Amino acid sequence: MNVDEIVDCLILIPRKHYVLGNISMYSLLVSSGYLECAENISEGDILRGLELHPEYIQDWRVYSEDKRTTGWYLMEPTEGRFGVGFIPSTGNIRVEPLMYSDEVRACAAFIKLEVEYMKNAVLQSDERRKNCLEN
Repeated sequence: MNVDEIVDCLILIPRKHYVLGNISMYSLLVSSGYLECAENISEGDILRGLELHPEYIQDWRVYSEDKRTTGWYLMEPTEGRFGVGFIPSTGNIRVEPLMYSDEVRACAAFIKLEVEYMKNAVLQSDERRKNCLEN
């Protein structure tokens, strides 16, 4: 798959998750092809995808609101600014919110940060599974 096809798969992840209902966000990330070429997919690529399909921004907003877990989230807009925040798994890490002038840019940043966060979780899980099988 090329970059545009992978971006299309990425921006559709929340919608597929809600429509299919029985498939995890992690499985959808793996099937998107992102893990094999994450370094080739930039926030700018995702921004261009969202500019072509702004209807998916609401899906990511709903996903962010429904997560109720650690990781990245979209903040409610304040004073015309859109933010992306982070909830750490431990209380001793403080990440200042990233602020953007428009919702599309904030959502593109959120998607890139969130899929990287999920990618790392998938890779750690695969590594733990591999270690268990070897021992």
